[in-house]
Amino acid sequence: MKTLVIYLMADPDTPELARAAVEGGGGALLPAVPPVLPVQPFVDPDPFQQLTFPSRIAAKLAIADYLGLPLAKLPQEQRTAIDLSS
Repeated sequence: MKTLVIYLMADPDTPELARAAVEGGGGALLPAVPPVLPVQPFVDPDPFQQLTFPSRIAAKLAIADYLGLPLAKLPQEQRTAIDLSS
């Protein structure tokens, strides 16, 4: 026969939590009316992270920052691909 041991941790101010857990009456601890949560609108320029840069230079600076090196150190074919896409 296996024995299940559960350690209860309850705040001294809320002994009814431990008592309800032992007696199985946890449903009585829920409030009759759920609290109303505050609603805050989502504020972000684009939730899909597809930002548009204000200029081609800003886009190239972001690419260089992401790569961690100046674009001038890239091979010519990669610089051409960046120039064509921006």
